[in-house]
Amino acid sequence: MATPTDQNNELNSEPMICSSQPAISLSTPATKPSNKRKKLLSPELLPGTQKQTTRQIRRRNSVGDLRDLDKKVPAPRKSIADKVLEALSSPDVINKIVPILAEKIGESFSSMIEDEVKQCVDQQVKPIDELVEHNGKRLDTDNIRISRLYSNVEKVNEDKQGLFRQKSLKGDADGIFITENLTQYRTGLTQKLADLKYNHKIFAYWTSDGRIFAKTTEKSTKKLITSYDDITALETTTDGDNQQQLPDPSQGTTIKNSDENQNNGAY
Repeated sequence: MATPTDQNNELNSEPMICSSQPAISLSTPATKPSNKRKKLLSPELLPGTQKQTTRQIRRRNSVGDLRDLDKKVPAPRKSIADKVLEALSSPDVINKIVPILAEKIGESFSSMIEDEVKQCVDQQVKPIDELVEHNGKRLDTDNIRISRLYSNVEKVNEDKQGLFRQKSLKGDADGIFITENLTQYRTGLTQKLADLKYNHKIFAYWTSDGRIFAKTTEKSTKKLITSYDDITALETTTDGDNQQQLPDPSQGTTIKNSDENQNNGAY
């Protein structure tokens, strides 16, 4: 039992080499030192402990970071337009600008629409309107021509129509009564009296209920005129002559202007 224990102790008593350097075999012969300069090895090939290896890794990482910084492109500076766009993109500004822009756009579009509609009317509707107006005038002309060809209109008897109106004014359109309408003969008498009045040979003349009266002077009595002989006698008589005197049934209107008597047709 003692022998194996001693053997284990001998095995455990061997020193442990904790180094990253390769172990030197004891069986190899020892090299003699020489004065020759040894070749320099690269850092990757140099031996070192774990702590040295960690330092090398950190150093490499730091150098790599510096190289990456050298390669980075600097951030571009913002222009004035970018700053303005960034300011306008805020919600408060958008809520204020959008209604104003919508109103302005609506006004511009409304004017554009009005111009387009006016242009469309001038190009499309106006020629049609002119054509319709031209055809309407042509139809009116044709209707007038047709009415003249096929319509036989009788001439209105103005004397008859005037007599009917006067009867209507009297209240009895079918009755018979004396009107101021004079016959052709009596119209000639009034024209003769008008000439005498113009030449100052008589003072006045008038009609009343279809009868003709005349006065030689303002204070003379009125005389009934029924024929041209009465007019001739009126020229030669004086106020002292005996003439037929008739009562005045109604007050007539003195006519002093022969032109008005002829136009009215009542003397």
